Amino acid sequence: MNWIRDIVTGLIEFYETNNVLDLCDCLGISIIKSELKNKGSLFCRNQLGDEFIFIDSSVNEIDRRTMIAHELGHAILHPDINIAFYDNSLVTRCKWERQANIFAAELLMFDVNELDYIHEGQTLSALAESLEVSESVIEYKHKCRFL
Repeated sequence: MNWIRDIVTGLIEFYETNNVLDLCDCLGISIIKSELKNKGSLFCRNQLGDEFIFIDSSVNEIDRRTMIAHELGHAILHPDINIAFYDNSLVTRCKWERQANIFAAELLMFDVNELDYIHEGQTLSALAESLEVSESVIEYKHKCRFL
């Protein structure tokens, strides 16, 4: 899905960052930490156009970044939706969820070729730790190469 990669590239070039917190700040998207039943996150847009990402306060930093990137994907790619949930996994469900997952993987691993690391003999776990992303993000980015 090159069109999503192109959007991510444009976003990063325009704002000169791929930091999800900085991007949300630049785009006026409020991040609210709260206790959520599913230990995930939620994106919502109200009738006035205000945008919010609710994220469970108990998730670790790597999962938090992944969830925010995913919800940011909904905010940018799906301007007509008012609400979207993230359930703490990058499991493919519907078209919009797959698109948000691709957006998150492209954003969090911008300018990273995971194949370079794998060919150097680095394990998936070690690569995830060094890039400060979850293993599922690396796996999704790798799958995106073949879409």
